[in-house]
This record gives sequence, structure tokens and C-alpha cells, in this order.
Amino acid sequence: MGESSPPSGLTAVSQVVASEDFTCALKSDGIPVVWGSNDNGQRDVPPNLGVIVQLAAGRDYVLALRSDGTLAAWGNNNMNDSATDIPVAAARRVAAGATYNGEIRGVSFALLPDDCLGDLNSDGTVNGQDLGFVLGAWGAGAMSLADLNRDGVVNGLDLGVLLGSWGACP
Repeated sequence: MGESSPPSGLTAVSQVVASEDFTCALKSDGIPVVWGSNDNGQRDVPPNLGVIVQLAAGRDYVLALRSDGTLAAWGNNNMNDSATDIPVAAARRVAAGATYNGEIRGVSFALLPDDCLGDLNSDGTVNGQDLGFVLGAWGAGAMSLADLNRDGVVNGLDLGVLLGSWGACP
């Protein structure tokens, strides 16, 4: 199965996602670290991914959203590729489903809409939990999901984006 505990010395983590038998942390410098099962290559993080701003974990694969809005995937995609670039235009957030088959027409992931950018915990509502996330990240750099307008810092402009999308997501 692999290690069930995070690697020793793992610090400066901006996001943690988990699946049935592996966990992935995104460090504040944009580097993903994976531990747990590697039976489908989930821990085999490809080199040269670029700047990663968000991760999503499927059952046995990882999706990585780059700062330029493109996606990469690794792990089990039923084609045994170590890394797959997914041809999408300017994604802002991503969520993973159970499986990934490597074809855009059948991919099990969601590109979350810009009109619900403030829903940082992906519960379908922009509310106080999301506000707490933005306030807790205040001053952080471009690697933070709370940098909603992607200007490189979490500040009042991001708070405005969050408040502008307050309530249930469409």
C-alpha cells in the first residue's frame, strides 16, 4: 500500500487532497508531494509540471491545475501514461471524479465556473467557511487558492470576488 503518514519534513503546505488509499499535498511553492498507495502510479509525480495552483484526487489518479489554466494528470488513466496534458482552455478550479480515461470526451472531472470562484471548499455555496479561508490566507502569494483574481496576493480584491459570489452557486 505505501506509507500512510506524510513524509517527514513536509512543511509549507497550501492544500491537501486525499483518495481511498493515497494523499497528495501541494506545497506553497507549487510542488505536489504524494504518499500512500502507488499501485497505479499516483505517487509518480511527473517532472516539469510547471507552477501548480490546485490539486484534485480521483480514486487512483491526481489532477493538477497549473497557473496558466492547463491541467495535467498522473496515476491510473487506463492508458499507462506517466503524465497526460489535458486539452482545456483556462480552467480556474478543478474537481476529480472516480476514474480518468485520458480522453477529453470521457474525463471524469469538473471545471468549476468562474461565477462561483468564491466557493473555495467546493460545497456549492459561497459562505462563511470560504470567507474564513480567504481571511486565513490574507497576504499569501499566487500559490494560494484564495488568490481568486490571480494577481499574486490575497487581499481586499479577492474578498470582493468572494462577496460578489456570496450564496448558492448556480
